[in-house]
Amino acid sequence: MRNLAIKIYPRVNSTDNFYEFSSLNTLNTLSLPLDLQGNGNLDVSSIYQFISLDLNYSVQSSSITSTLVLSMNESKTIKNALRSGQYIEVRDNGKTIFQGVLLSCSYNLLSVENENQGGMYVIITLAPSIYQFTITPFVLDANQATQISKALNTSIPALFASGIAQIVNTQDFINYMVTNTDLNTFFNKTIVGLDLPTNVFLMADAGISRDSVFRSSIDYTNTVFYQKEDGTILTRLLSVNTFPCPFSIDITNNTNFENYASVLQYTENDNIASTPSVINNYSILSSNLSIGANVNQLLTNYYPNPLYFNRIQQLVKTGWFTGIISHTPINTNIVTNATTASIFNKYLTYNNNPYILSSTPSGAINDEISAYQNLLTAKEMAQALTGYISLECTISLDDPNINQDNLQFILGTIINVPNSELGAGIIATYNRNYSNKGAFATLNICPLGSITGVWK
Repeated sequence: MRNLAIKIYPRVNSTDNFYEFSSLNTLNTLSLPLDLQGNGNLDVSSIYQFISLDLNYSVQSSSITSTLVLSMNESKTIKNALRSGQYIEVRDNGKTIFQGVLLSCSYNLLSVENENQGGMYVIITLAPSIYQFTITPFVLDANQATQISKALNTSIPALFASGIAQIVNTQDFINYMVTNTDLNTFFNKTIVGLDLPTNVFLMADAGISRDSVFRSSIDYTNTVFYQKEDGTILTRLLSVNTFPCPFSIDITNNTNFENYASVLQYTENDNIASTPSVINNYSILSSNLSIGANVNQLLTNYYPNPLYFNRIQQLVKTGWFTGIISHTPINTNIVTNATTASIFNKYLTYNNNPYILSSTPSGAINDEISAYQNLLTAKEMAQALTGYISLECTISLDDPNINQDNLQFILGTIINVPNSELGAGIIATYNRNYSNKGAFATLNICPLGSITGVWK
């Protein structure tokens, strides 16, 4: 079994205990006080012993939780209880694989029945640091609205009243996002804003979370926003040329190449018939705008490239296809602000995603309108392509064919799957499971060119 080092820290300004123990369940003893036989009292860390750990990761969602199960060597008391909100860090063979908090703690006393082991257990739901953004309002009260307005040099009351997007400095936006969060105050980190422009559009409604505001404000950039295994939170464009997975997999287990993991089990789902072969997107502008008075409908079409999604093309030729008609809402301030075109066109030029084809937009008078519409439509198509072929497979983290270097970084990497319909894919979500049965990773792999409409 791998050696997990688990640290649970006290909440700030609390009397919580600090716990440090190993998944190998080596009990610690205090050097003092000693009894006449020279035996020490059990350290508080030895009250809890490791049973199992399920860690979940995602490049698509911040609302993802994990589970830690511990047994107890003595009855629960106020003095030895673990408490919701305590910080936790988990290391696997010396490398950080999780940072976050105890979201909830459920204590259970189980009797010995049907030859099952009874005793006292605690089942803990863990939340990564990024989860805090999903439950923290962007604006809590009027005083905070005033503070944000000054920090971002914009009018929050006007934003809520009119719904008009406002341009803000990206770094100022990030700095506010992490204020009074565990990411900043305890783990001493911030959001790493890779591939973001200097300015973004602040889009917010009263009462919504920081996570929702941040995601909607950077939506057109087609970047992913997620927490890596080591606790780092970043935004970045996806790419087939960076972040390679430290190993490859062969679902037939016939490959003898170095660094190919043996697949213990897998499920491959073919959803090609229900994957859109075309998305027709309309953007309807108000006739009250000078732009909308000239044209009130903008149309663009997106298709999966038959070179990479040839099965869709085969179905289309037989008359079987799925088509979607969608609508992109255009914020009033976006179409009237003279500085927006350069921001959108910059991201449109990144659109070298060979996996998705698009038509030339018709009816566009201003470049920024068609660019904004195309960026969001490309993302809509990319998200639809995640289910084209989905592959879930389980491997052992102790597989002798796997190089252990950088094994703590799997999320968001590009992995080779030579004997699958995918050929290669991106690990969009995955799970690490640790117990007395061993250490395993279950990978959920999506097609290249999916998830986001722009790949760097």
